[in-house]
Amino acid sequence: MIFTNPKLEDKNLHLVLGTCRIMPVMKFSKLNCIHTWTYKDNYKDKHYNIGRTYSINEAYEMLLLILGEKNESEYIGHEYSFDEIKENIEFIRSMFNKLDGIIIEVSSLKYCKKNNTVVHNRRDSTVNSSLTKNDMENYLKKIVNLVPEKKIIFINHFLHFRIGNRLIINKYLKDCENNYENILVITPSELWDNNFSIGVSKKFLSDENHYIKIPDVLNKVCIFIDDKIINYYKLKVF
Repeated sequence: MIFTNPKLEDKNLHLVLGTCRIMPVMKFSKLNCIHTWTYKDNYKDKHYNIGRTYSINEAYEMLLLILGEKNESEYIGHEYSFDEIKENIEFIRSMFNKLDGIIIEVSSLKYCKKNNTVVHNRRDSTVNSSLTKNDMENYLKKIVNLVPEKKIIFINHFLHFRIGNRLIINKYLKDCENNYENILVITPSELWDNNFSIGVSKKFLSDENHYIKIPDVLNKVCIFIDDKIINYYKLKVF
């Protein structure tokens, strides 16, 4: 599969934050997306790589960094040092006013902190903290207040009973969606919950598998996400 870098035209420009369930998918999007993380060689888009965000507070702290409201000296990163992402941070900052929306995949309540500071692009083995109900609600409000003029689209990572925290995250996201007109929550696994026939075996429903391991599914998941965004916000996309 060959992907091209974002054209970065002004119309329908969206910043994408998250991990493996959203980055490869949105490469197929009709929207004009700024991708912020890479997944293996065949999905790389190095130009705007700033690392993964798992939890809602990681996404919030990354937005602060992009907007220049968090000093680079406060940045702690596992996968990338600040010097490795500085150029891309500055570039995304220069494009921020042109953004129509921000797409944020929220996959975890767990995160890593060091010296009371959130660690960016953390490794799973370093997780040492977890968001409470109040934390989650507060960070959702913080993001809305930080970018009140932007469309905010939250993507659920993958919902099923095996990982209870995902269901908790979905509840908080849906509560937030009900309170703000500019917020939309999308759950791609509804495709399978609704028995949507796309030729995927049952093993796909185990969390160990990812969209990226079934390339033919990527485009279909993207169409599902695109349609939700385009219809909800009544976007004109050609």
